[in-house]
Amino acid sequence: MTAKKMADIFFGKFSELVSNDQGDKKTIKENVEKIEVPTEKKSQNKTLIYISIVLFAAIVIYLIS
Repeated sequence: MTAKKMADIFFGKFSELVSNDQGDKKTIKENVEKIEVPTEKKSQNKTLIYISIVLFAAIVIYLIS
């Protein structure tokens, strides 16, 4: 595949993504509404962050003393 053909494919798809079609915006809004982030995932992330902070602090205290 030549570079010109690859560029044509890339910019063709790029222009479809950037276009201002109203039909595309409706489907994008529908897809965005369907996506729901479970709250359990967020609480797990917070727990992992707190555990990593505690471990980091413990390592720093160990290295200092």
